[in-house]
Amino acid sequence: MAATEPGPGWSLYEIASRDDPHAAWRAIREDSPVLDAGDGVYFVTRWDLVDGILRDARHGAGRGVAASFGATEGLAFDAMRVWLMSLDGPDHRRARGLVRREFTPRRVEALRPFVEATTASLVAGIEARAHAGEPIDLIASLAAPLPSEVIRSLFGIAPDAWQTEVLPRVHDSAGGLDMIEGLARHFDALLEHDRIPDGLLAQLCVPDPELGALSRLEVVANAVLLVTAAIDTTAGLIGNAISCLLDRPEIVKAVRSEPARLDGVVEETLRYEPSALSCTRTAGCDLVLEGVPIARGSQLLLGLAAANRDPERYAEPDRFDPERALPGLLSFGGGRHHCLGAALARMEARVALERLIVGSGLDLERVEPARWQTRNPTVRALERLPVRATRRGGAAPASTGEHRPMTDEGRTMRVEDHSLMDPAVQESPFAYYRALLEQAPVYLMPEIGAYVVSRYRDVQHVLAHPEIWSNDLLGKAGFSMFQHREAQDVLEAGGWPRDTKLQTDPPIHRDYRALVAPAFTAGRVRALEPFVRATAEALAEDLAREGECEFIATFAAWLPIRVITRLLGLPAEDAARIKHWSDAWVEPLSGVISKEREIEVAHLGVELQQYLAAWMEEKRESPAEDVLSELAVACFPDGRPLPMAEKMGIAEHLIVGGHETATSALASGVMLLAQQPEVARALREDPGLVRNFVEEVLRLESPSQGFFRFALETAEVAGVEIPKGSMVQVRFAAANRDPAQFPDPDRLDLHRPNAGAHMAFSQGEHHCVGAPLARLELQTAFRVLLDRFERIEIPEGSVLTHLPGLALRTLSALPIRLA
Repeated sequence: MAATEPGPGWSLYEIASRDDPHAAWRAIREDSPVLDAGDGVYFVTRWDLVDGILRDARHGAGRGVAASFGATEGLAFDAMRVWLMSLDGPDHRRARGLVRREFTPRRVEALRPFVEATTASLVAGIEARAHAGEPIDLIASLAAPLPSEVIRSLFGIAPDAWQTEVLPRVHDSAGGLDMIEGLARHFDALLEHDRIPDGLLAQLCVPDPELGALSRLEVVANAVLLVTAAIDTTAGLIGNAISCLLDRPEIVKAVRSEPARLDGVVEETLRYEPSALSCTRTAGCDLVLEGVPIARGSQLLLGLAAANRDPERYAEPDRFDPERALPGLLSFGGGRHHCLGAALARMEARVALERLIVGSGLDLERVEPARWQTRNPTVRALERLPVRATRRGGAAPASTGEHRPMTDEGRTMRVEDHSLMDPAVQESPFAYYRALLEQAPVYLMPEIGAYVVSRYRDVQHVLAHPEIWSNDLLGKAGFSMFQHREAQDVLEAGGWPRDTKLQTDPPIHRDYRALVAPAFTAGRVRALEPFVRATAEALAEDLAREGECEFIATFAAWLPIRVITRLLGLPAEDAARIKHWSDAWVEPLSGVISKEREIEVAHLGVELQQYLAAWMEEKRESPAEDVLSELAVACFPDGRPLPMAEKMGIAEHLIVGGHETATSALASGVMLLAQQPEVARALREDPGLVRNFVEEVLRLESPSQGFFRFALETAEVAGVEIPKGSMVQVRFAAANRDPAQFPDPDRLDLHRPNAGAHMAFSQGEHHCVGAPLARLELQTAFRVLLDRFERIEIPEGSVLTHLPGLALRTLSALPIRLA
């Protein structure tokens, strides 16, 4: 056929850039499975031949990659001669072993939460544009930025530097050699000036005791290779997969009902429309393939895309079938040069497809024919993929439960139209909680990158199975309490890591909980009752003198901090300092903290830690009857002393947990008393009801709205499959208003028989160890206030607002009038 005959204007790369190159490749494969393309290059397209060459150790990568780009000198030429694609034998085994350390299954899986969160953010942007009726380019909106952001994170490069110094070179319109030269010079300059970010580039510089070290040139070369391969081919895979689904609504319907089918979609895309079109080997000996003599040293251009449609290997190869078995898939190469990043690329594509196709609730319609990029002739990827996105018939995503619109005071609220990060929802979340409970009790929320579990029995199930749903976010999920590296550096330089083992899982958690539990025994809490009452009465007198004041600053903030200061054995006069440090220390939990403030918080945290360390040292020398003295000399059951970092984690946990939630509950309780004077009258008439009032306050206005768990394995909750490595937000506050558990859940009921079954203190292994003390403080405070004041009112015109945040619910201020 004419397509197989080299001639003027004929080029393998020209075929690759066509909208549909497969017909030409099929013709070449059928007529000349080994095609002499001239200049010592042979194009091999039949699957068995391609697979055989990839497996034959005699045919190496060679050093012809640089020549294929037309390079004869310069840093790009030098780099391409030593990157993994060009090495063989011992050099390749050494370099591959050093690079492979960063792509182990464990390291790839540890990236999943970041990939999930990044994808969630990108898809949220797509949904916002869909609501606005705008056409959306899915390449620019998802397929390209996702792998770019993942590899940026891996390298540890700051976003602004990535956007200004790296991406422009990757997307260099000249492509090819100029792109490689620019990237190589960038990474070489970082090494030369010792400006290596903490990430993959730094890890490539770390030697191995057995393998040795990469040279500076090898580090530069493989950094370039990893960046270009990670962005172009993965973006191609994601975009090609979406494009394949757009034309096949029956497959979209199938994966929405059974998301596990997306694995087959990813694999079939790799076969049907692979982003890596070919790879090169150098003939290591004279050979004859299909009657074509090939001299040693010739270049073997292996047509991966053509081989993937060989009917001798795959029946009906031009049909897209996610259910087909795919033995011997060649899309990531094969043999000793199989792509190291294959698992990461597959994971990114799988996450992107599930979030967009299954989780977004959008129907996508192509608005113009596919347009393929021509910048890089070795990669088949879409340049643009414009779509029109519409809401799926008013239905919520299949993986998040059936959607039914609900009305709250005349306003229609739909789960997918809001999120837990919306300021309006954080201010007044209760209608949204009802929407979650009714429409999607397990809801994959893009804005937080987690499955939100809201129903009481489902939250209870998650909390009861720490072997599946881990609380060890710092250890197992790879989370950090700080979003910004600079803040973490401040803490590491002057203090101890924020890593309390109270946040781990059994059995480790139980050993540490046993160290803390003696501080909150029934006897110890009862012994504090006179101090709690005296403190509450003194603070109530302060309120009386003011008459009209701000309740939190005058009362609610001070009772819990003075009690925990007393419990720890710290000076009463230091309570204000401790509160200042503690208030700052909890700010990162809000999820809305700026970089500058987070660095300030880190400095304040170091001050708190140094203060506690000094007191623990003093109490180790001169112990007293207090918790800090016990902590200073704490040992494991086998007699080993507790390390200072872990003592610090426990002390911080006691301080923050010991006053933040109690302060919030005190303020919320007084707010409810002011808003519902009939409740205050009932409590004065029967003080015995104060106990249940406290439980109802905790249920209705849970200070801890919810916390995260990390899926250690794939599991189902309420019929929704949650993949291993996913984040789960157990929403205590929504469960506390579940009508299946608490009838008429929005009503404060002083006689509710199961009010104490709320989730405000969590349940199971991580039930709050300080709950007895918190209950004592709340019951005592409300009794004192009800005895002391006949009227508790909120001044007319006052506007009550809450501090922003995902985890905690706290009034920013509570103006009151007392008489």
